Amino acid sequence: MRKNLEISEKRNKELQHLLEKSEQRCKELQHECGNHLIKHSKLESQISVLDERINCSERRYKHLSTEMDTLQEVITVKNEIIVDQEHRIKSLSHEITKLHDSLIQEKIHASRVDDSLFECAAFSTPKSRLLHSNILTPHVTEEEDKPNHVHPKHDNPNQDKPKQDKHDKTKHDKPKHVQPKQPLRGRQEHRRKQVLFIGTSNIKYVSCRYLAGKRYYVHKETKYTIDEATEYVRNYDKDMKPEIIIYHLLCNDIEKSSNAQILAKCQHLTDITNEKFPSCKIMISLGLPRGDRKFNLRINTLNIDLQNHYKRDNSIIICDNSNLFYRGMPLRGILRDRKHLSKQGVFLFSENLREELDCA
Repeated sequence: MRKNLEISEKRNKELQHLLEKSEQRCKELQHECGNHLIKHSKLESQISVLDERINCSERRYKHLSTEMDTLQEVITVKNEIIVDQEHRIKSLSHEITKLHDSLIQEKIHASRVDDSLFECAAFSTPKSRLLHSNILTPHVTEEEDKPNHVHPKHDNPNQDKPKQDKHDKTKHDKPKHVQPKQPLRGRQEHRRKQVLFIGTSNIKYVSCRYLAGKRYYVHKETKYTIDEATEYVRNYDKDMKPEIIIYHLLCNDIEKSSNAQILAKCQHLTDITNEKFPSCKIMISLGLPRGDRKFNLRINTLNIDLQNHYKRDNSIIICDNSNLFYRGMPLRGILRDRKHLSKQGVFLFSENLREELDCA
């Protein structure tokens, strides 16, 4: 009996211990459940906030989508306006080029002198007059140009006209006052200076009449390198003795020679020119822009070297063509390829040459 009682007591103690543990576990679980409930409430509040944000974002998205639609409509309208403006700009640029060409033609036409002045002009020798006789055209007056109209009553020139009474004083015309003829101006006042223009293919479309104006007569020769120009000047044997020589020869030599070699060649050319024509002025046209960046840098440095080299020489005129550059690169529209000038470029180049000639 005692053993059974002891066993039962042990079991009771164990059961009590298990009950205490279960109670502690229940308390812990209740505490954990409370924590989970708190977390759940927090999560629900966060979910509600997120739902509100999602609703706001959806509303904002709808608003932005409507704004995007309106912006797309505005962009399409602006694109149409831009296309219209581009067409208008093209038409205006076409008109500007036409006006440019007409302006060049008007300037060239304005620079031409009347043929009567050409007849009075005196060239250096009689042979030079014969050389330039193809330019001089006979002056035709308006009276000579008009056809002789005959009155229908006098179609027959052999028809006898009624005789006038010699003693009829009423039919005599009064003598008109005749002004004495003014003497022509001296030939020395109309004498033009002879200009020899030697250059590369870029001078092909430069008008000699436009350069000449009323003070000069320009004769053009095409030479592609400085050596060719030197040989031409050394063997020059024409009757026309130039008083001004223009050289434009840097475009092709820049591809094969260094800047120092080109400077030496230019100095040799000017020395030979001074020996051949001691009283002649020399104009050196600086290099024109190119389509290649490498050659542009060399041309810019060469132009600066030439200006510094001939800065103190009063017999040499430098024609600056820097208005054809913009920040070391060619202006837009002045080149028709990587080397040769367009119509606009030829016009600017001609303007530079004429300004320097007028100041010479």
